Amino acid sequence: MKTRIKLFGIAIFLATILTGLSSCSKDSDWWNNDPGKRLGGISATIQNLNYPAFIQAGKQVELKADFWKPQPCYSLIGVNTRIAGFELEVDVRITRDHDDPCADVLVGETAKFRVVFPYPGKYLVKFKGPEGPESFEITVN
Repeated sequence: MKTRIKLFGIAIFLATILTGLSSCSKDSDWWNNDPGKRLGGISATIQNLNYPAFIQAGKQVELKADFWKPQPCYSLIGVNTRIAGFELEVDVRITRDHDDPCADVLVGETAKFRVVFPYPGKYLVKFKGPEGPESFEITVN
C-alpha cells in the first residue's frame, strides 16, 4: 500500500513538472523546434519588395525587402514568411539592441530571404507598408 502511494506521489510530481515545461509561454518553446516558427520583435515598415522577373514554381527564389527601422539602435531579427493558398505574407522583424539613447531617425536597410512557391499561378503578396497593409500580385511560372 505504501509503495502505491509513493508511486502515485511520484507520478503527480512528474506530471506537474511536465505540465510546467509544456506551457504555452511565448518565451520558451520546449517541444517545437520548427525553423519556420514566428520570430519575436516588432514589425518593420516595408518600403519595397524586390523579386526576380522570372519565378519558377517549386524552385527557391531570393526576394529582398527594403524596410525602415525607427532608430539605429534596432537590428534585423529575420523575415517571417507564410504561404497559404496563393497568398504570401511577408513580415520583417526587428528588435532594439540596447537601452542606450539613440537618435530618433528612420534608418533604411535591406533584408534578403528565400521562398519556394509551390504551384504556378498568380500570388498575392501582402506586407506592412508605410500606409498600412499593402499587397501586389506576382506571377509564378
